[in-house]
Amino acid sequence: MPNRRVAFHLGHPFHASMLGPVYEQVRHTIPALLSESVNEVVDFAPKVLVLADSHYHLFRERLPNTPIVWTRHGFSNKKIFENALSGCDFACVSSDWVIEDALKRGVQPRLGFWKTGFVPMDKALKPQSCGSIRESLFPGCSERGSVLLYAPTFNHKLSAHPVVGTSWIGRALTENEGLQIVIKPHPVMPERSPEWFLEFKRCEAEFPGRVRVIEDSHSDVYSLFPVIDVLLTDASSVMFYFLAFDKPILLVNNPNRFDDDEGFSPSAPEWSFRDMGEQVERSDALLRGISTALTSPEIRSEKRRFYRERVFGDLLDGESAYRVAAQVQELVESQAMEIKESWLRFERLQQLEAENQSLTLALQDERWRSNHFLNDIQALKDEIERRDLELGEYVKLVEVLQDRLSNGQGLKGLVRNLLARRQAHLSHGEGS
Repeated sequence: MPNRRVAFHLGHPFHASMLGPVYEQVRHTIPALLSESVNEVVDFAPKVLVLADSHYHLFRERLPNTPIVWTRHGFSNKKIFENALSGCDFACVSSDWVIEDALKRGVQPRLGFWKTGFVPMDKALKPQSCGSIRESLFPGCSERGSVLLYAPTFNHKLSAHPVVGTSWIGRALTENEGLQIVIKPHPVMPERSPEWFLEFKRCEAEFPGRVRVIEDSHSDVYSLFPVIDVLLTDASSVMFYFLAFDKPILLVNNPNRFDDDEGFSPSAPEWSFRDMGEQVERSDALLRGISTALTSPEIRSEKRRFYRERVFGDLLDGESAYRVAAQVQELVESQAMEIKESWLRFERLQQLEAENQSLTLALQDERWRSNHFLNDIQALKDEIERRDLELGEYVKLVEVLQDRLSNGQGLKGLVRNLLARRQAHLSHGEGS
């Protein structure tokens, strides 16, 4: 029986909002597994593996013939997008612009792009009761004023929290009647920066019914969007998905971002799209920004629509999970293994080509060395011949000397003859 199994691995609990809806779509027609366990996924031996993050290294060697689908878990680049995209076999993206931008950056998935939309936004884009959402946030609260969502990231060099702290919260509530504030920390903030989380909880206790902290930091933030009037964030991906609602966005610029070599990239959307919102450098500017956003929400609407087109394209129908599931099912039913094997053969050919190039370079190096060796030999032969000639000349000189000695009266006679000639020469010189 052919393998039709599909596995969805949760790298973090919050990936459930990206993978869970797709899992629910496919599990009724094909064998499917949704798990946080790497070993359980490997033992399941899926024909297709779906991830929301770039932890491919956990599976590539153990499931070498399994195509990996990447759904993405946020739009911010933070210097991880390129590796995530190039490391997967198929990438789920939300618009044509994302594909074009990736190709301009020189990166693409191994086998192809799937234009599907962003799965966690499905629930937010479909009609639902805003009253029930408000009730879940502020149970029993009769006030129905504006709601500000504060969604800071955890990175100390990118986060809004080191810049604005929490002192602005009380003043914002005082200056804007009926305002309620929902604080949704980044999923890993309670673990990475627990002191921040405790500050937020103190604010919640100080302003009951006006401030709500989402304690389950891994819960889905996107489902809150329909009741949110203003978003306050930093470099978090929530800014991009909130564009779907064309409501004001306040973006805090952390001055230490330039020191973050691992996460800061000026050309990335989280920094190059910054004019979608009101940029904030200090807490006093934040208070003015909140008041302006509440009284004049139409400001920057045109910019928001421009960037919304880049992020979503025409996929704002709330059917992203369906599209991803359809692609996964088609991949399962198709000759996916042949595709994967073709890729492996291609990689092997590339490896052989690289090895061949290395051998060619080594051969060229050996030829170069051989030529130099031959040149050295020729130079040595030339030197020997030169010395042979010198030796021949020396032999001739010796023979002449011997000849002269043999024709004279021995060595003493030769010396006397030479001295007489010298004396005669000197006498001749004096006479002249």
